[in-house]
Amino acid sequence: MNQASTGKQFAHREGDNRNDHNDIWQDGAVLFVSADDRWTAYFAAFEHQLVPTDLLGNPTPESKPLG
Repeated sequence: MNQASTGKQFAHREGDNRNDHNDIWQDGAVLFVSADDRWTAYFAAFEHQLVPTDLLGNPTPESKPLG
């Protein structure tokens, strides 16, 4: 997960794409489909990342750790 990192240095500001840390379009996952059409997904995130996020990928005031 490449969003919701805490700290001023990670904040994504509208119209400023120089800091790509909290960008919403950079989430990562690995998806698997089995022979019987069942899907499995693996999502990874770092401990310092929170959910939910705002539309820019920054943590909201009510965000909490994933774990």
